[in-house]
Amino acid sequence: MKLALALLLALTPAQERGQHIYVHGESKSGRAITATVGDGGTPFSAAIVPCVNCHGEDGRGRIEANVRPADITPEALGRKAIVNTRTRPAYSRSHLKRAIGMGFDSARNPLSSAMPRYALTQDDASDLLDFLAILGSLSQPGVSEDAIRIGVIGDDSLRASDQRIYGRRIELVHDDDADVFARICMTPCANSAIPTIDVQSLTASIEQQREALREYARGIGVEVAIATDCSFEGESLFMTEEVAERCGVPPDRLVIVAFARPTSDEMLSIVIDLLERLGRDATREDFNTAVAKRINKRRSWLTTTSRPPSRPFSLRRKGARSRENVLNPYSSFPFSFCSEQVTDRHRTLA
Repeated sequence: MKLALALLLALTPAQERGQHIYVHGESKSGRAITATVGDGGTPFSAAIVPCVNCHGEDGRGRIEANVRPADITPEALGRKAIVNTRTRPAYSRSHLKRAIGMGFDSARNPLSSAMPRYALTQDDASDLLDFLAILGSLSQPGVSEDAIRIGVIGDDSLRASDQRIYGRRIELVHDDDADVFARICMTPCANSAIPTIDVQSLTASIEQQREALREYARGIGVEVAIATDCSFEGESLFMTEEVAERCGVPPDRLVIVAFARPTSDEMLSIVIDLLERLGRDATREDFNTAVAKRINKRRSWLTTTSRPPSRPFSLRRKGARSRENVLNPYSSFPFSFCSEQVTDRHRTLA
């Protein structure tokens, strides 16, 4: 499932049934599928440990509890390999069926005890093997040969730039039910199956805004009082978004404002940044993991005294509009900062 892949495959009925088993651990026929972990373990529903949980949507494997599941794409299984100093031959269909049900590799070596053993009927096993034969060769949802579709909920005015991600343009879709790779939620979203970056998870409280301002002031080696009312004193002013909205921004001072939440433009910039960092083979699962890390990094910064990543800053001066002139890009700090003339964010601040 590669962003770079142009091939779109239509699944056969057997492959669709096998995909359902791989993703959900359940048979479309209604037949029970059970799993056991370890020798003599008690059988339980395979829906608790579907294949996708460890091997990922693309079959390449994701580290889970310090265990690295095997790459089970046809390319990986179809060649001889050395595993834990032991050589195993390429997997045949019967080898793979034995691995799934009995826990032995193609050389009859025992697989990791962390891998469940699945009890499948002949029909369900055949369907699953049919799907595994094409695992990793399907395009990701919302990805076509020339575009990556990103859903945007809560801001119909947001438009994408002409920037391309590995040769594909960004296509924004303002529909919660659309087939998209990922989505931006400026308001609550339904359909949690779609990878989502939610503005609420990146919204700062007033105290968090103040702490971000204090940390920035420490970073540039200045002592500054954060304005809490409209009696502005000093040549430089640090204030929260609430104070800036209530009091306005003096035109003759250097003003730094901590905004509570990113704009939809900034949210889109985060999405583009993540896609560029993940690379051309990124999957929805990769994107979900990257979003979680970004949010956790923000939370970690808020609960420690360590400084956020350092990088050069520039202040937005009067009349400046380009993103390069915005102080502290959102990808680096947990909150957005701007200086004077922030009318493109809140016209009431002008």
